[in-house]
Amino acid sequence: MATILTRAEKGSPLSNSEVDANFTNLNSAKIEDAPSDGKQYARKDGAWDEIAEVAKRLYTVWLTSGTTWVVPPGCTEIVAEGVGGGASGRNNNNTNGGGGGGFGAYFLIRREVTPGQVLNYSIGAGAAGVPLGTAANGSDGGDTTLTIGGDTAIAGGGKRNSSSSNNGNGPGGTATGGDINLPGPNGLFGGSAANGGAANVYGHLGGWCAGPWGDATPRNGGPGAGGHAGTTTLAGANGTNGAIKLTFLAA
Repeated sequence: MATILTRAEKGSPLSNSEVDANFTNLNSAKIEDAPSDGKQYARKDGAWDEIAEVAKRLYTVWLTSGTTWVVPPGCTEIVAEGVGGGASGRNNNNTNGGGGGGFGAYFLIRREVTPGQVLNYSIGAGAAGVPLGTAANGSDGGDTTLTIGGDTAIAGGGKRNSSSSNNGNGPGGTATGGDINLPGPNGLFGGSAANGGAANVYGHLGGWCAGPWGDATPRNGGPGAGGHAGTTTLAGANGTNGAIKLTFLAA
């Protein structure tokens, strides 16, 4: 703390040398700037004291469209899960249900990130179903990809039934590049309307497909689900689109 000379009594001004000495003392006691290392500081007991990191919250973000995502402030690590798009089901165009489409594969990847970093990704599209009146196999689902730094994880789309067999079903997709890579479940088996596709299939991140084909409203939903197959009264269903789920702590 600088020592400043004063005159309490009136009519007794400081001399020039005393004024100069006061300015010298004030300048020598000037508070230095806070450290410029990106952290936050406050003055305490005559020194700069680092402010404790602001409490963070847990966030979950679903990416279902778009191509880029920016890491938010305070986020230094991220866990990403992805599924590919589901394949569509075969339509036999008769009373027998064809094979259902395969489900999208799954990846999980955990990486360090920096606020403001841009992550590039693509969402695998669910394959279009086979319309009524058409006997044909479905189509493959699209791949879901995510790039963090120099690492790219890929959740392959589900595959279509590649045969004309009622009992054939589409295989699940395959995944690469993640810390965890899981194949997608195979689609529902086909068969007669009385007993074909009598099970339910559950995929990753909430994808599902329900039978049997004898039910007037077989259905599928959730990310990456393979489509149910078609008959004379039911079109082959679309596969559902893939998705990416991000989990992270941020301010």
